[in-house]
Amino acid sequence: MSVLVRYQEVGVTRQQYDDAGSLLEQGDFPPAGLELHALFGEEGSLRVSEVWASADQQRAFNDERLLPILKQVGVQLSGPPETLQVHELFQF
Repeated sequence: MSVLVRYQEVGVTRQQYDDAGSLLEQGDFPPAGLELHALFGEEGSLRVSEVWASADQQRAFNDERLLPILKQVGVQLSGPPETLQVHELFQF
């Protein structure tokens, strides 16, 4: 079952987001299981939410790829991502 993941970033800038994206794209990207990625918010406090095919796929990507890259570009998380089961997902 798909899950919605809401990351709890602290003070993310567009430059940090772009730097992290460039590093992620150097590997296997997009990662298996990523169904939707959304960036939102104001400069200096940007946030990311994603929909993943499974919580296991998200955790594996988070632990193996994402967290080391976020650390490298100076992005801090205030806590673990919030993960919620998706009951319906419409794509138009």
